[in-house]
Amino acid sequence: MKISVVMPAYNEAKIIEENAKRVDDFLAKTYKNYELIIVDDGSKDATGEIAQNLAISRKNIKVITYPFNRGKGAAVKAGVMAADGDYILFTDSDLAYAPEHLADAAEALEKNDIAIGSRYIREDKSKYRFKRKIISKIFIEYTNLVFKTDYSDIQAGIKGFRRDVAKDIFSKITIFGFGFDVEVLALAKVNGYSVGEFAVEVSSQRKSSKVRVIKDSFKMFFNVWSVHWRVL
Repeated sequence: MKISVVMPAYNEAKIIEENAKRVDDFLAKTYKNYELIIVDDGSKDATGEIAQNLAISRKNIKVITYPFNRGKGAAVKAGVMAADGDYILFTDSDLAYAPEHLADAAEALEKNDIAIGSRYIREDKSKYRFKRKIISKIFIEYTNLVFKTDYSDIQAGIKGFRRDVAKDIFSKITIFGFGFDVEVLALAKVNGYSVGEFAVEVSSQRKSSKVRVIKDSFKMFFNVWSVHWRVL
């Protein structure tokens, strides 16, 4: 059994080394066979260089980099398509979710094709700002209504896939921004893949989060219908 973890990163020079080491250390003590793939999504700072230097000293870290920013969905896709683990997971490079949740994702994949993190399975103790939390919950209900699903969360930045399922779904996605999660779950539904949820808790909320609550929310609501008509 091999575990692959994909970490998309854009302009994360201040944190990428420390956070990648945290994930690598956790994987090393938990799994005998693993890889950590850092995807530099066309960063304008030294993210790629720092990641490359880290890969020299840590044999299980690999780095993918390209010159132009393409979006989180594109970065996750690049990492997934390069991964060769039996289970392929992704998590945000700011480690909004502790590395230990990766083991929860892997455990959920023992019974499901796809495992998605949920901030809302347990009592809601997430540290997100109130406005963002309300918009998130509205978006979840809206998406469930459109797709006739019942997920408690959709956009937590930690998910896992069995290898063949990951390759199939990510070879087909066309949304490369923050709304790619919607397309992933729509493709899962239309292909009949089983989806399990596992509880996660937000461990950090950076003031410099790249999610622009209002502007990106409009885009994601639009993505729901574009995915609905294209995929379903």
